[in-house]
Order: sequence, then structure tokens, then C-alpha cells
Amino acid sequence: MWYSLLANFATVGLFLSLWLHLKSVLAKHRRVTRMLAVAALLAAGTIASMTMAKEIDRGVFIDFRSVFLCAAPLLEGPTVGIIVALTAATYRTLLGGAGMFAGLLGIVLSALLGIAGFYFVERKGWSWTKTLLLSFVSATVPLTGAFVLPAALRDEFFNQAFIPGASINVLAFTLTVYLIKSCSRRVRERQLLDMAIEQAPDYFYVKARDSTFVAVNSAVAKISGVQNAAQLIGKSDYDVASPDRAPTLYAAEQDMMRTGRPLRDLVEGIPDKRGVMRFFETTKLPVKDGDGRVIGLVGITRDTTDQRALHQELEDSWGMLKAVLSEMADGVAVFDEEDRLVFCNEQYHSMFPRTRDVRRPGTPLPEILRAALERGEQPEIPRENLDGWIATVVAGIRQGGEEEIRLFDGRWLLARNRCVAGFGSISVVSDVTEIRSAEQRSAALAAEMKVLATMDALTSVLNRRALDEELEREVARSRRSGTALSLIMIDVDRFKALNDAYGHPAGDECLRRVADVLRRHARRASDLVARYGGEEFCVVLPETDEEGARLFAETLRAAVRDMRIENEASECGFVTISAGVAAAGRQPLARSASELMNAADQALYAAKLAGRDRVCCHSDCDAGVAQPTPAIAAA
Repeated sequence: MWYSLLANFATVGLFLSLWLHLKSVLAKHRRVTRMLAVAALLAAGTIASMTMAKEIDRGVFIDFRSVFLCAAPLLEGPTVGIIVALTAATYRTLLGGAGMFAGLLGIVLSALLGIAGFYFVERKGWSWTKTLLLSFVSATVPLTGAFVLPAALRDEFFNQAFIPGASINVLAFTLTVYLIKSCSRRVRERQLLDMAIEQAPDYFYVKARDSTFVAVNSAVAKISGVQNAAQLIGKSDYDVASPDRAPTLYAAEQDMMRTGRPLRDLVEGIPDKRGVMRFFETTKLPVKDGDGRVIGLVGITRDTTDQRALHQELEDSWGMLKAVLSEMADGVAVFDEEDRLVFCNEQYHSMFPRTRDVRRPGTPLPEILRAALERGEQPEIPRENLDGWIATVVAGIRQGGEEEIRLFDGRWLLARNRCVAGFGSISVVSDVTEIRSAEQRSAALAAEMKVLATMDALTSVLNRRALDEELEREVARSRRSGTALSLIMIDVDRFKALNDAYGHPAGDECLRRVADVLRRHARRASDLVARYGGEEFCVVLPETDEEGARLFAETLRAAVRDMRIENEASECGFVTISAGVAAAGRQPLARSASELMNAADQALYAAKLAGRDRVCCHSDCDAGVAQPTPAIAAA
């Protein structure tokens, strides 16, 4: 019994070995071809196992057919399992005997278990638990077909054959599943590797110890002028290379075979059929066996012609660009994505004399900025927050934008930064010292022009336009805050007669002296003195009520009188002024600047009518009173 089962076990091993070899041979063939070949092999294995079966009694056999029947679907799918099952069923029918029906039932059960196992494994994947479970079921369940045997035969079968048959069946099926799993994985990996090598654009090849080709991809076959890679197997470089090149290649490979030293990055220039020079880069590595002996080599050759041409084109373009940048008036600096200086022209160097030696290719930008602080090149660098400032500058260069740089010698530089995706950033630096100076001069001139536009040219006090604007603002402010605001309107008495008697230069000098007196007495920063027109002046007094303005006007009148400027046309023989006072805080005023101006003008007119050289308030006009001041009465 045991000898027969062991012989069946050997049969399983033989056919599994044949399947392993056939799997590799058929790996590149179509699926239909693989299925038919595997089906024929396993059908033959099933019949061989049944032929070597141990006959228990009159047509009752025990063998390992269930291993083949269950394994067939796992190898190539349910279709192969069905073909093998039909073949086994046909052969078992031909054998006949009392156990024929039990045998056919076992064949059906084995085929169904194999098909079920195929779908189970496809969905859930392999594991040792599933393997052992499937082995046990496939070894025992088909044997249950013996239950349909006559009682005497059934008892004899279970007593003599069940345990030995099931035990070795489990072992055989476990071995089969293990080989299927490991072989399928290796075949898939080999197919993946073969396809990757075959489809690689580079020239890939494997050579034996004598430098003959063992394997090549289609790229090698194409460049060698043959139709398929198989035609190169067994040939050497003497068969594909030029006569003057083949010995050199052979000698280098044999030297590598002896020494085990790899050959890396060998660059060769080889003319093609049209005589155009093409460049190739080759790397060859020795292949060693388990004892460390060199048994061959694996090589890869790459056509670098286009790459070299592109590299040369880039070098030429870069050289041209550097030449252009060197002739620019501006400084140019190029930084990579790591913020390291890649390139800078001479103009960039000359703009930073104290850190010129630091600004060289390869230097990180933070290091350059620290040197600028340590050497005092940029006096505005904050020492207390240096790291934060450096981070801000680096971020600005990465993001792009403009930055002004003031140097120790008073020069101003403008750095315009631009980010280039995938490369880094470019900084164009211009000396804008003259532009900055011109801007400062323009700003000063604009400020001076603004002052001149608001000043009276003769008296150097505010002119009428400035007066109107300032008075509008003060009235609005007084209205918002509820504070007092007064306006004094002043007129030089008998000024026309002074001009006629003494001439216009004397009249201009008189106006200048009167304006000086008004300006000297208006000491508060908020007080405004303006020339209203001709010989008329105005004084705006914020936060001053009518009484305070009247007293201030009296002071001005007395100060002008005390100058004793000669004017024989005046009633007293020298220059005097008349003044009208109006306050914005008194009703019905404070609605607008024009109303305040009209009120002060009315008060001035009243002072003129009252005899000149006096001060009159608008409230006095409302009351019908326009009396000379005590000073006038005394005079």
C-alpha cells in the first residue's frame, strides 16, 4: 500500500516539475496556448496517477488523482479544471469495476473543490491557513465517494486505504499549492522584469563568461541590425561591432571577468551608417555566483547624443547670457532654490565693496547678509532682530518684489527680485542714488513751491487763497468742538494817499513793516496772519472770544502807531490802522467762513466811519455803538 502511494507521490512531483518548466517556457505565449498545454500536462498526470493506483478490491482504486484535479483550476483557471476532470472521468469509466461510480463521484468532488478554491483564492488571497484547509478538504472529501460502495468494499477501503491515502494526499496537495504559489510569483516577477528590460529605451544585455550574449532587449537587436533578440544569443561583439572596435571591447570585458572590477560610465563616440557621430555611455557590472566567481556580466548602454547636444546648447546659451549680463549696467545675482548664490556679474560685485569677497557662487544668502552687518556695509540692518530681518529679506527674494538698500557711503540701491519656478530667484540691482537725490530735491522743491503758493510775495504772510482755506477749516473745527473763533480785519489808514505822496516803493515798505508787526504779535502756533488784498490784512484767532480779539486788535493798533511811519496825509501825521473784530461764537454767526468775513468787514467799515485809527467789534455795530477807544480819545 505505502509503496504504491509513494510511487503516486513521485508521479505528482514529476508532473509538477514538468509544469514548472512548462510555465517558464509558455510565459510569453497566449493564454489559450498556456491553458491547453497545462490541461494536457495535468490530464496526463491524472491518468499516470490512476494507472499507478493501488487496487483495493475488484475495481476499487486509491491514487492521487484528486491532487491533479484540485490543482488544475488553481494553475490556469476553471476551464483547465473541467478539461482535466472530463479526461479523468473518461479514463475511470474505461477502467470500470465496482468502484466506478464512487470514483466518478470523487472526480466530480475534486474538480468542484478546485474550482471553489480558485475563486476563494482569487478573492481572498493566499495564506498558510487557507492552504492547509484546502489540502485537508481536497484530500479527504473526494474519498467520501467510497460511501456509495457496497458495505463490504466500503469497510475494506476505510480500514486499509483511507488514512494512508488521506495523509499522503494532504502532503502532496500542500506541496503542490506551495509550488504553485512560489512559482507563480517568480514567473510574474520574471515577466515584469523581462517586459521592463524589453521596453527600456536603453541597450540592455547579459553576457556569459566568454563574452557571448545570453540575453538582450529589442533595442540591442535593432541597433545590431537583426530582426529579433534571439538572433544575437550565443554571438559576441565580433559579430556585431566593427573589426577595429570588437577586440577592444572583448579585452575590456575579459579583464573585468578576471578582476571583477566593474566598468562604469565609459563614453564612446561611434559614427552611424550616415557617418554622423553618436555618443554612448556604457556601464558593465560583473555577475558572480554563490562562491564569488565571475560567471558573466550585465551591461547597459545609453545613447547620450541628444543629451550631449542639449547640454552643449545649454552651455552655449548660458555663456551667451553671462556675456550679456556682464555688459549690463545693473548688477545681476542668481540664487537657487536653496538660497545659494549661483551667479553674479562684476557690476553686482562692485556695488557691494565691503562684502565683495563673500558674494561668490555657492555662498548662502543668510551668510552674505550677516557679513553685511558685521562689516557695516548696510547701516540700517537691525542688530537686535537680525534673524527676523534675514528671514524677511530671504522671503522677499523668494516671493519677488522690490527692496531699497542704503549703503554706508550714502549710496542707494534698488533690488528688483523675481522668482523663477523650479529654479530659484533673480535679483537685478540698480544704483538709484542720483534718482533718490533727484526725488529728494523734487520733494523739497515741491514743499517750497507749496509754501510759496500759500505766501504773499510782498509781505511773507499767508495770501488770500490760503486765508480762505484756513478760515474754512477753523470755522468747521469751531462748529464741531463748540470753541470760540475770532477774526480781525485790518486796513492801513490813508494808504492811497501815502502811495501818491511817497511812491509805491514806500507803500510796499509800509505794508511789509505792518505785516512784520502783526506776525510778531501773533505768537501762538494756531494764530494766522494773512494779507487779504491791497492794504488789508486779516488775523485769525482760534479759541479766542470777541473781547479777547478786541484787546489783541488794540495791541496791534498801538504797535503800528508806535512805529511812527511818516504819512502826512494821515490825521496824526504817521501811519495808523483800523480794525474790525467778529467772533464766530456769537449769533447769528458761526454758520460759514463767508459770514464771519462779512461780519469783520462790517466792523472794519464802522471803524473807518468812526474816524480811523480805532478798533470796532461787530457786536458794537449791532448795538449802534462805534466809539473811539480810550487811547484815541487821549491822543
